[in-house]
Formats: sequence, structure tokens, C-alpha cells
Amino acid sequence: MNSAKKMAKTTTILMIITLVSKVFGFVRETVIARYFGAGMEADAYFMALGIPNLIFASIGASISTTFIPLYTQLMNVDGKKAANTFSSNLLNIISIICCFLLILGIIFSPNLVNLLAPGFSGAKYDLTVVITRILFIGAIFNMISAVLTGILQSNESFLGPALVGFPYNIAVILGCIFFTRYYGVYALTIATLIGTMGQALVQLFFIKGKYSYNRVLDFKDPYVKRLVFLIIPVLIGTAIGQINTVVDKALASGLEQGSVSAINYSSRLTGFVQGIFVSSVITVIYPFFSQLCAKDDYDDLNKYISGSINIFTMIMLPITIITILYSRDIVSIVFERGEFVKKDVELTAFSLVFLSLGFLPFAIREVFNKAFYALQDTRTPMINGAIAVLVNITVDFLLVKHLNVGGLSLATSLSFLASVICFLISWKRTMRCSIGEIVDLKGLGKLIITAILFFIVIWIFNKKEVHLFLSVILGGIIYICILWLFGARELKVAYSYISKRIANKK
Repeated sequence: MNSAKKMAKTTTILMIITLVSKVFGFVRETVIARYFGAGMEADAYFMALGIPNLIFASIGASISTTFIPLYTQLMNVDGKKAANTFSSNLLNIISIICCFLLILGIIFSPNLVNLLAPGFSGAKYDLTVVITRILFIGAIFNMISAVLTGILQSNESFLGPALVGFPYNIAVILGCIFFTRYYGVYALTIATLIGTMGQALVQLFFIKGKYSYNRVLDFKDPYVKRLVFLIIPVLIGTAIGQINTVVDKALASGLEQGSVSAINYSSRLTGFVQGIFVSSVITVIYPFFSQLCAKDDYDDLNKYISGSINIFTMIMLPITIITILYSRDIVSIVFERGEFVKKDVELTAFSLVFLSLGFLPFAIREVFNKAFYALQDTRTPMINGAIAVLVNITVDFLLVKHLNVGGLSLATSLSFLASVICFLISWKRTMRCSIGEIVDLKGLGKLIITAILFFIVIWIFNKKEVHLFLSVILGGIIYICILWLFGARELKVAYSYISKRIANKK
């Protein structure tokens, strides 16, 4: 019970911090839109930003996933000193490898831009190459930040990793406001680099007392070898996931000007939702999955998966409906100012509509991802990720000619759905269970009917030109009332938790 309370408290804190961080992120994107709109410089910057991320974000995410169990094992078996030595050794090895990759990245930036942005030419191409070379420098700090995150989370310290978005956002915001008039997009680029450095530095502040650095370099360390062995399927799976973004941007680079920026801005909006409602919850339920797997309690594991799917369905369907019907209002409120004009609003809103269709599939995909990782099965997520990418690329080429940027966004959402289908089949085969054991069909039916009624209400509000915020408030009240009338178990659980929290405070 204490563990459940602690996890509930941690989830609440993480959601609040994530919400504030995402708000700062939106301010950042709004400031960028204000000064650069969706023109040539914005396209060049966003494309250049994605090139180092393609390489290093995959490595960083893989390190964070595989580092924690190894660090924890060392802590329990050989003590904190051994864990610190392993961490220092890993940091040193990563720094050396990143310096080598940095040199290669700077040298081959023109080739990477040609490969990933085939539609860029002339001044836009030259500018993208220069920005890419500058941003490659930040890759070293991204890798260091990934290891520091692993150390902190292994020591049950979540505040530092949760705060990494703040120095990045603040640096970009201040850089745009005070220096864009003098240095243009280069001010934004340097501010991004400084913000990336800040992400590592802010974690150093929280790591005091939890880690001490050692001067050690041992490529033959058995734990380093074990990490490499574990990281390969995770790295491949993460890298495969990055391909979706690369393909979308590559095809968007050949569409009308502003298409790359439209995908970026709409992705930021969907990322806001995913970060608050998906990532925070997944962070908390993952340890529960791991504990159940360790006890071989697969019946309860299936119940947790089923409950997680229902909770995400209850949350994500109304958000999807609001986003679709009020896409222009959302984009206009967040971005429309300065250089970001009506045309940019229409293009970004069009992309957002199709991306929002992937809210629920994305959440369910993450549930199954963590479930398989809890089983120490990293191969299945990698294979399913590859299938999803093939679906994405195929649908990209089928729809881009008809829906332009909307086709690329729809392909992304459909790839999430394909991944969910693959995971359901894989889980059914792995657990040797029926679909009914992992999907609460009756509960889902109630939630879907409620969502349909909610859609009708919001559609009427939209036609009557009711303001977005008023629609959200009134629609939310009606949605909760319908859920209550239908006896939705998920709502009753949430109500019980909130009531207990209020009672405890009294």
C-alpha cells in the first residue's frame, strides 16, 4: 500500500513538472514561430536539429533503458563504489566515442543533409549544413545526460531528470528574444547548443551525494560488455522508430515551403499531450510490470495491461476529439503571431488533425513496449517497430500525393495502430492467453460509446462557435457525467483516489 501511495505521489509530481516543462516548451516554440514563422530558416533549423538526434537520441534512449538494471545490480551485489566505477567508466567510454562521432558528423554533414533532406537546395541546403555542424557538438552532452539520468533514477531521484527541459527551453527563449535581431537563425542555433549543455549541468547539481567520479577507462569491463549486449536490440528498435520522423521530413522537404516546420509544430503539440498523459503514467506503471514479471504473476500482469489500456482510452479519446474539431483554434492560440501567419496555421492544423488520430494507439503501444521490456524481451518490440516503420513508409508514399503534409501525419498515426495490432498478436502468443484476458471489451465498449456522445456534444459546440476553453470545460463535465452514468470503473477508481487524498489532507 505504501508503495502504491509513493508511486501515485511520484506520478502526480512528475505530471505537474512535465506540464510546466511542456508549457515552457510551448513558449519556446511560440517564440521560434514568432521570429521565424514557417519559412526557409525555420525549415533549415528543424531539419538540422533532427539529424544529430537521429543518431544520438537513439543511443541515449537505449543507454537509459539498459543502464538502470545493471547499475542497480552492481549496487546490490558489490556496493556503491563498484556502481560508481562502472558509471565513470561508461561516461569516459561514451565521451571518447562521441568525440569520434562528432568529428565524423561535422565532416559528413553535407552528405547527411543530402540524404535526409533531398528537397533542399541552394541557400536552404547550405544553411542546413552549417546549423547541423554546430548542433552536432551538443551530442556529447546528450549522451552524458543520458547516463546521469540513469544514475539518478537508479537512486530513486526523479526531480533532476524531470527538470532537464527547463534550461533548454529558457536558453532558446532568451536567445531568440535578445539575439535574433543581430544574428538571425544562428542565435537560435547557439541557444539550442547552450540549452543542451544545460540539460547535463542541471543533473550534476542533483547528483551530489549519489555519485562520485573516478578516472577509469576499461573497455573490457564485463558490465560494459553486458550493457552493449543488452543495448543492441533496444538501440535498433529506437533507431527504427526515428526513421518515421526522418522519412516524414524527407518527403515534406519536397512539398510546399513550411511543410517541414508544420510537421515539427504539430508534433510539438502532440508531444505535449503524450508527455503529460502518457510518459508520466508509463514511468510509474513500468516498475509494477517488472515486479509482477519477477514473481511470475502473469495473470495480474494481464489485468494491469487491461486496466492501463482502459485508462488511456478514457483519457485520450476526448483529447483526440477536441484536437480534431478545434485544431485551427489550438494552433492559432499557441503559434499565430509575428511571422507565423494564417497560411502557416492552416498547414500546421491540417497536420495536427491526422497526428491526433495516433494519440490512443501511441499510448497503448507504450504499454506493451514496457510489458515486453519487463519480460526482458527486447527483440519483440524491435521487430514490431520495424513492421510499423514499413507501414509508415508505405502509407507515406501512398498518401503524400493526395493529402500532402496531412498524408505524412496520417501515415505516422497508422504506423502506431499497426504496432498495437502486432503487439496484441505477440502478447497473445507469448502469454498463451485470449484477447479477452488482455482487453476488457465490455469496459472499452462503454468508453467508446461515451466518446461518441462526447463527439456529438463538441461538434455542436464547434458549429455554434463556442470558444475552445469553454468547450473543454463544458464538454469535460458532460463527459464525466456520462462516464458516471455508465458506471465506468476507471472513473470510480480515480474518484476514490482523489477522495482519499482530500480526506488525508483534512
